[in-house]
Amino acid sequence: MLILTRRAGVTGALGTTTQIGDDVWIRILAVRNGQVKIGIIAPNDKRVLRDDCQHSLGKPYVGPDL
Repeated sequence: MLILTRRAGVTGALGTTTQIGDDVWIRILAVRNGQVKIGIIAPNDKRVLRDDCQHSLGKPYVGPDL
């Protein structure tokens, strides 16, 4: 697992993009009131779901044990 941190108020975190593999990128879009909004850029053939969304669809979570 890769964990990236930035100190509060440090410039440069907003808009930061991290590449995962050859075709997936994660971008920090906004930081407000203790919340971070991220964007995930991926090809259409890759499904991007939060684990709680998979559970609500009746599908088992198949991600790593954390």
